[in-house]
Amino acid sequence: MNVFAHIGLHKVFLGLGLSLVVFGSFWQALEAPLDIPRPILEYLNNDVTDSYPNLRPQSGVKKPSNRPIEERKPVKDIYATLWLHQVHRWFGGEDQRLSRIREFLQEAKNSGITSIMGDLPWEWTEREKQGELDLVKFDKGWMKLVCEMDLNLHVVITMRDMPPWLQNSATHSGQSNLTEVGKCTSAPNPVTTSSPSSAHPLVWDSMQSYTRMASHLLLQEYGTCIHSISPTMNNEFETRYSSTHNALRDYSVFMTEQYKDWQRQRHLQGPNSTTQITTKQHGQPVLNCMGTCTSIVDSQTWNWLGFREEFLAKRYERLCELVHDGASQTNHAGSCLLHFGEMFSTLDVIHSNLFFYLAKSPQVNHLVMDSNMALMGAPSSPSIVGVLVSTASNYNKTVHYEAA
Repeated sequence: MNVFAHIGLHKVFLGLGLSLVVFGSFWQALEAPLDIPRPILEYLNNDVTDSYPNLRPQSGVKKPSNRPIEERKPVKDIYATLWLHQVHRWFGGEDQRLSRIREFLQEAKNSGITSIMGDLPWEWTEREKQGELDLVKFDKGWMKLVCEMDLNLHVVITMRDMPPWLQNSATHSGQSNLTEVGKCTSAPNPVTTSSPSSAHPLVWDSMQSYTRMASHLLLQEYGTCIHSISPTMNNEFETRYSSTHNALRDYSVFMTEQYKDWQRQRHLQGPNSTTQITTKQHGQPVLNCMGTCTSIVDSQTWNWLGFREEFLAKRYERLCELVHDGASQTNHAGSCLLHFGEMFSTLDVIHSNLFFYLAKSPQVNHLVMDSNMALMGAPSSPSIVGVLVSTASNYNKTVHYEAA
């Protein structure tokens, strides 16, 4: 698997993900022949030590023999990502942008790419008025080229920033505290962000409306070209909380009220101050998220972490339900994709690990498992990939692996 570490050195492979349906262990999934076009085979079969000389075995140490790519399990789909901000930055001015994108897509297709993943930002799609969505303005129309070239589309419906109409509506109606707030003990003041808080009733209602309508319009416009739709509120298009300088979210006023209600429903007592945490009057523990990590043994801290996980997981399950709901108004089936970044690490405290709740949900159809393949100049262990994909394979969903 180390061969995937240098994917990304060529422009076609930026953001490349390898998508496969896996039943059984990951290593068993690599035992059958792999049907990948020759250009990618030649690229992937290059010796990884050519790019990372420090990985070459020392004298007298036998170099491990890697099974040729051709002998591994068939890959169902290979996608490359192309985000809207890259469309604006990479392909020149408006007079030449679409023709250059077409060239890029053709090169990707010739290299064996079968799908393109792009994004539909809330603030650039439902910009002026609620319910008025535009799939073309601000160069979003490039997605049509993907379908014209018989490639599939994975579309990320991203809600990491609010549209102008929502901010104006809140201002005129006197509503505030619409955005997420981050905190940790090492930061003297709360970190105010621009990310909309799904705990705010107006924001959450607006998110649901946008997800349903965007899903409906995408399937109505592009039909079977749409391979999946992925709703997300995360700043990296993933299914987790965002973070700001290692600060946990969300400590907004409305999330505080949600947490109080959650505790009352379970007849839980308010938290007590311990050496592990710092507590505020509203009862949310503020974790020390800098410096040396220590074990969390305080039950009140676990209550807070458990609430965060349950709250956000239910939000994402509802968004996937709305993807299907929007599709039901068309002649096409909706398919919901959720992207999970690195897990089984200390980052799970900051971001929350929503995987085990959502992977079993009937509303979820695709699982993307993602781990950085090259850290500090060297590929990470292939066993990490095995753990992530094997974990996902037990839920009978389409499993994608993103070689980031």
